[in-house]
Amino acid sequence: MEDLGIILKSDSPYASPVVVVKKKDGGYRICIDFQRLNKISVTDPQRVPSPAETLLAMSEDKYFPRLTLTKDYHQICLRPPDVHKAAFVTMGQHYMFQLMPFGIDLGVNFL
Repeated sequence: MEDLGIILKSDSPYASPVVVVKKKDGGYRICIDFQRLNKISVTDPQRVPSPAETLLAMSEDKYFPRLTLTKDYHQICLRPPDVHKAAFVTMGQHYMFQLMPFGIDLGVNFL
């Protein structure tokens, strides 16, 4: 992820823990536990339109682009002032995300 520019080395005062979670198929997934960060997040006052509102707004459009993203949570840039808050520690190394990681609530502004 560092080579892809998703994470950077960090000296942030924030540090969410890395945890191993057992999957339904018996395998394991490495995750970052952002629960404490999410608890101190404030909901963004801008409302996201519902799918029905979005479809209604497009009802008279003639052309629709098609975009398929894999790992879509790594496609959204974090706001520069918030990058240090998405930090984590693993194996003695401290990193922070530049792109939205899985597990951080979307539609929030951090304190």
